[in-house]
Amino acid sequence: MRTLEKASPIFGYTKLDDTTFNFTLEAEGRHMSFNFTLGEEKEVERRDGEKVKVVFTKPSDNVLNQKITMPDGKLVYFSREFYGNEAKMIVRMDDTDVQATIYYEAVE
Repeated sequence: MRTLEKASPIFGYTKLDDTTFNFTLEAEGRHMSFNFTLGEEKEVERRDGEKVKVVFTKPSDNVLNQKITMPDGKLVYFSREFYGNEAKMIVRMDDTDVQATIYYEAVE
């Protein structure tokens, strides 16, 4: 019997200029990429095909925040802290006490 392993998502941010970045994500055989400007709301399609509104902000040199407005109006917040070749992502949703912290390593 053969077991299939699920690959972890691979994401990346590329700085295009002082306020514009490119985001890429590879997960579950799907690739997505889009450019965004800090502070500007952008409609993007999630991996499951639903459209959400996203705003990115950069409160410090090593922190990138993301606010997602879901189709039902609920808000989800992502905060990514970058340190060398490691990153920590904290995810929380409005109206809940649940918070997730995920640690990443750079892949060469």
